[in-house]
Amino acid sequence: MQRLWKLNLGKNFRKFFLSIWNILIMQKKATYMNLTKISDELSFKEFLGEKNTNVTGISYDSRTVKPGDIFIAIKGFQEDGHEYVKQAIASGASVIILERMIPGLQGFEACFVVESGRRALAEVSSIFYGYPSNKFNLFGVTGTNGKTTTVFLLDWILNSVGRKSAMLGTIFCRIGDKIISNERTTPESSDLQNLFGMMVKEEVSDVCMEVSSHSLELDRVHGCNFDVALFTNLSQDHLDFHGDMDSYFKSKMKLFKDCNPKKIIVNIDDKYGKQIYEQSKLDKFSYGLSKKADVCAENICNTNTGLKFDLKSPDDFIKIECPMIGEHNLMNILAATAAGVSSGIPVKEIAASLKTFQSVPGRFEQIEMGQPFLVVVDYAHTQDALSRVIKFSRPITKGRILTLMGCGGNRDRTKRPLMCAEALKHSDIVVITTDNPRNEIPEQIIREVNNGTKLVPGSEDRCFSIVDRKEAINFIISFAKEGDTVLITGKGHETYQMIGNIKIPFDDRNQARNVLSALGYTS
Repeated sequence: MQRLWKLNLGKNFRKFFLSIWNILIMQKKATYMNLTKISDELSFKEFLGEKNTNVTGISYDSRTVKPGDIFIAIKGFQEDGHEYVKQAIASGASVIILERMIPGLQGFEACFVVESGRRALAEVSSIFYGYPSNKFNLFGVTGTNGKTTTVFLLDWILNSVGRKSAMLGTIFCRIGDKIISNERTTPESSDLQNLFGMMVKEEVSDVCMEVSSHSLELDRVHGCNFDVALFTNLSQDHLDFHGDMDSYFKSKMKLFKDCNPKKIIVNIDDKYGKQIYEQSKLDKFSYGLSKKADVCAENICNTNTGLKFDLKSPDDFIKIECPMIGEHNLMNILAATAAGVSSGIPVKEIAASLKTFQSVPGRFEQIEMGQPFLVVVDYAHTQDALSRVIKFSRPITKGRILTLMGCGGNRDRTKRPLMCAEALKHSDIVVITTDNPRNEIPEQIIREVNNGTKLVPGSEDRCFSIVDRKEAINFIISFAKEGDTVLITGKGHETYQMIGNIKIPFDDRNQARNVLSALGYTS
């Protein structure tokens, strides 16, 4: 092999040799597919070249292209993949898929022109990995708040009753005992189908996944075969992307219209959920506090150790106990229960599984080190979620509620003062700090958040601004007295601060423990 490399081989022969070598290696290590199979099932407008070639992978980023890959050019918000086609070819791409023809591709091995690069990416990925979502029960959960907890609960229920469930969402992807980190709530379609393929190899029976509005708008779940689509609620968020609430709602609706689920489950207490339920002609199931819901709760007892209530379902009436706290979690429990009931799981088995449910990372996660006050880390990063977590804390708090909050950079700016005002209405003390500033100036974000004091007259003396999040957590915990509740909101499970385009390690939970330890408390 070393002698071969020393020979003065022509550039074309070396490229041919490397391609053959790569295909031989990939045949042993990974999936490959003949392009004819893909072209037979892909929607395209034009094809140039030769279809009799093997494809060994899929890429939408020219920097990750390997020999034998299909490269799909996608026009993004900041970059256009069409500008990197030649780079992809130089890296060994054997097939190019693009939305418009570009100069210099005449005579290339294989080239497809398609209507939408994003939809093509989803279709090719589904074909390449063998339509994996057809091989298990797929539950898709969408909504502004509650997606993560509902997915955790449903996954727990399914595994508790003897089914083999995998889960995918904001915190991580779990396949059996294997944990895979996520960059997005819902991965890009090629990454998603790859994960689905791994789940099929592990012979999972069910997959519970969060479906974000971005993923619906950007066709990441195009081609996924959803058995159940579940809607939690809708409130202001992501308007930097969607523009207004109507557009945001239309994106969510795609899960229930364009994705053609076999069954839908809807929170009819929510006005948007009620609209979905009334308009849909699909097999549908409802949940909520309303007695009109198929699954609802009565005689609710909410304590600082958990929830107890009577569950009414179409076939049963049973007492439920779950070590989760708060009305928002009651709705998540009802959502997961409705999904379980609608899938044929007996209510008694669901009730038994809920008794042993373990907490969701960063969702009202209590930091306990023997201090005489409550310290909670929560992911609440919308006005509605922040309101819910503070209001819930009031009945279980003997003293004051101290809330730390912030707003992310490069995100919906209109919600900044509204979130501050919401925190001030229901808290005794509010500390505004940095929360993933990204490419914005943290001080400017905090000034915009602080404008919320103008919406709550007389609140200026109760609102503090501390740019450094570490210092802010130190301040708010040190300020707490016996009987108080300290709410550290916004980041929850996250283990980083996004500053510019760089992730800086930072974990609210660890920082809270460090402060408590410095104050002399021990776990």
